[in-house]
Amino acid sequence: MITAPAAKGHALPLSSLFDMIETRDWDAYREASERLHAYRIGDFSPLDDVVRDVYERTKGLIQCPPDITGGACRDVGVLYMHRPSRKFLNMGEPAARTLAEVYERSDVNSVLNDVDQAVHAQNVVVVAVDPAGPRRVRLVPFMPFEVGQPYFDDLLETDLRKASKVTLRVPVGVSDGSTIYGQRVYTPERAYIEGSGGEFIGGIFEPDGRNPFGFIPLAVRREEPPARKGEWFPPINEALKSLAESVALGVADCLKTCRHQAHGRRILTGTVGAEPVKLQAGAEAVWFFRAPDDGAVPVYGEYMKEPPVKAYWESMTSVLEYYERFSGLTPGALSGRTGTAKSIELESHRNRIKERIERTRIFEQQLCEVIARVAPTLTLAGAEPRVHVDFHLFRPEGNALQDEQAAAIRYASGLDSPVERVMRSEGITREEATERVTLRKSESVAFAPSNGEAVQGMDKTLRGFGDA
Repeated sequence: MITAPAAKGHALPLSSLFDMIETRDWDAYREASERLHAYRIGDFSPLDDVVRDVYERTKGLIQCPPDITGGACRDVGVLYMHRPSRKFLNMGEPAARTLAEVYERSDVNSVLNDVDQAVHAQNVVVVAVDPAGPRRVRLVPFMPFEVGQPYFDDLLETDLRKASKVTLRVPVGVSDGSTIYGQRVYTPERAYIEGSGGEFIGGIFEPDGRNPFGFIPLAVRREEPPARKGEWFPPINEALKSLAESVALGVADCLKTCRHQAHGRRILTGTVGAEPVKLQAGAEAVWFFRAPDDGAVPVYGEYMKEPPVKAYWESMTSVLEYYERFSGLTPGALSGRTGTAKSIELESHRNRIKERIERTRIFEQQLCEVIARVAPTLTLAGAEPRVHVDFHLFRPEGNALQDEQAAAIRYASGLDSPVERVMRSEGITREEATERVTLRKSESVAFAPSNGEAVQGMDKTLRGFGDA
């Protein structure tokens, strides 16, 4: 028996200190991942199950769910809003140009934009790279509910390229409107697709199912580490899932309350006949009450009251604000709030973006290495490719004159240059940016030679440019 040291020379079984076997409910994990994916792409059908669990006896609950998940993911996933600049290193110039063409022809940035948004909800996304013709690859993202538990010889390893086996859920056929799923199977020696019954359907890279690369060509975009040592999956963004479902139910509650209580109540008071009158519901119903004096002529009146939903609505807004504050969203992205608190939290938001950029650069390097191996017609002669990525984030417009004067000061002090600014804003190489700056300056002189004197403040700004 394995023992651990204890006080005063006694030995305790290790099992008394730690749980030797831990089991996770993977079915619940996959269900939560699939729900989040559905919410992000605008499919709110999983909310029907949530409504049935919460309101066992409620009928006619009209759902009007706000797009909380999609909005949060779009707000956080902004790294590919503008095309990033990539410089491929550790290879010859012809190979670098070919690899850049592969990225362009394969529409890599569009796929990575979707991955950047999805990973906020899922915390991990697997990207498969398939050959797709001359100088072209196909990137296929897989969410956690589509990924089987990977196998590693080293249980602390998380790089799927070093796994001994990985399976991915993929569609393999359609029958009577239903989709039939099988799986991709990757090992260092084999890469093939098998049907739902385990039958071989075809190879991914070679017709016979061989893997010519000697490793599993998958890249991983990760936001959080594994939930426990020995596991590969991180927890999904449970806070975002709970928020989306809670706010959706809250909106449905408020709408139902307003629908039943916003209209006025019509009342007749007086003699209404010998028999009791059953009270009716609905906006058109009239309630009858016997008056104390039992007058012969009923008196008609209407009673109005504001539906009691204000506090409920404010509580949902507060929950949205808390999520923004602790999840890296732009302050006011979901709640719409403004003011001093928003300005203070913007600094924390910028720090979270810097952290995401560093994690994304790790993923970009992984992806570059995989694409360089999988892409047809690309030969690196054994070189290990490197990629340097500059992300060009959207900056909200402020005071244009002050911004340009501040930029001129940075140019004059050597902290920035017009060329680098154009590179960031337009996502192009240094050579292309130099050509555009030179052309634009010459056109500015040709078509507006007096703009420095005509526009107040431009004289100070132009002095900062120098010769670019």
